[in-house]
Amino acid sequence: LGGPAGFMVGRAAARGRPLSLGQARAITWGGTWGTWQGLGWAMALDLGGGEECFDDVCFEEDESARAVFGSMIAGGLTGILVGNVLSKRDITDGLATSVNLGSLWGTWFGLAGGILADLEGDGLWVSTLIGGNVGLLASAYAARHWRPSRSRARLVSIAGLIGGVGGAGIDLLIQPDDDKALVGIPLATSLAGLFIGMAQTRDHAREEPEGTPPSHALVDLTGGQWRLGTPLPGVMQIPWREGPHGRFAVTVPLLTLSF
Repeated sequence: LGGPAGFMVGRAAARGRPLSLGQARAITWGGTWGTWQGLGWAMALDLGGGEECFDDVCFEEDESARAVFGSMIAGGLTGILVGNVLSKRDITDGLATSVNLGSLWGTWFGLAGGILADLEGDGLWVSTLIGGNVGLLASAYAARHWRPSRSRARLVSIAGLIGGVGGAGIDLLIQPDDDKALVGIPLATSLAGLFIGMAQTRDHAREEPEGTPPSHALVDLTGGQWRLGTPLPGVMQIPWREGPHGRFAVTVPLLTLSF
């Protein structure tokens, strides 16, 4: 029931107040981020768990599933409300995309930094959650002045991802014995990838004009500008020599070029 109910509520809200793509993403990401924060803080604070003692024998109880799910629901609803309040401002698609990706990168940096600092258990949860929130706030502040387009934010993030994957490949090749080196190498290469991505896209157009249609291919070159999009599968009929009517096939557009 939750899925259909959420769809109907969102549809009614969208009809009552027209939203730009950036404003809509602020609301949806608020719900997603709030749910993640609810889960993380429930684990970090051991909600519903703790130390139990019987006849001078004490043991640690794990988090209560009911408490964890309750925290996730509360966090998700809070995130939706905060996103709804923020969506009353002018939020461009580039700003929303930068904040989404920045919060994910902050989470990775918080996790990696916690491992390098020898944090474990609850401490590692706290480091990861705080890193994500710092990344969210820092990217929101930077994007207000940087004003990147949606595609540039994605290109920079892809460059960082390529760097991180390259670092993981180095780990596989050299197989370091130290856990810190195992995490530190992808951390360093992902940071290098982000900086390279920012440098290589500095001539990229700033915010795209309002109403610019999203790309339905993974990579799009239109008007001399590279963009990254979400490939949308489609169905098309292709010729087939064994039948007069051809066959149906599912297509996933990876590249679109416009001259």
